[in-house]
Amino acid sequence: GIVMHEAFSCRTWHVGLIWQLNLLRKIYRDIPSLILESDIVDISSYNEADTRARIDAFI
Repeated sequence: GIVMHEAFSCRTWHVGLIWQLNLLRKIYRDIPSLILESDIVDISSYNEADTRARIDAFI
């Protein structure tokens, strides 16, 4: 599977992540993917319960 990290404080990087994910999905059609979102500057956006639920669903 694919796990990516999307940092809210670096919005320009998101375009590249989405492009990479779309390309990988074209090549590997049924590959599971997970994008974890957070902010490397402001930790108040982090929700541990939500993150764990998303990881559990991915696994």
